[in-house]
Amino acid sequence: MNPTVDIEDSQQLLSYLRVSKRIGPNERPRLRPLGGGVSNKTIWLGRENGEQWVLKQALPKLRVKADWYSDPSRIRIEANALRYLPALTPRNNVPALLFEDPEQSLLAMEAVPEPNKNWKEELLQGRD
Repeated sequence: MNPTVDIEDSQQLLSYLRVSKRIGPNERPRLRPLGGGVSNKTIWLGRENGEQWVLKQALPKLRVKADWYSDPSRIRIEANALRYLPALTPRNNVPALLFEDPEQSLLAMEAVPEPNKNWKEELLQGRD
């Protein structure tokens, strides 16, 4: 199934979150795209109550030069990792899964507190 909401379109995302009752009808969260992803659309969301989320939506075609396709249902694997890893890792090492919507190929998790570093960028620059 192709998702019907594009989380990179702020109006669509806010409408989706309101209709699905994940935010209040009059809530006006701050949104910011997070870069660096080739396999997901990724948005940071700051709520009025101080909560910070990261929303990820798996892409069917990766953002690379070659035609590289991947099943968006893989978001379920990431959601399951967020669901079960906290039991296997030291406390507070895995962001909490807030919700998953397999029909939209998306999930929301707690945002890592700022300031933070992008681990992928750190690894690519030879730092760990």
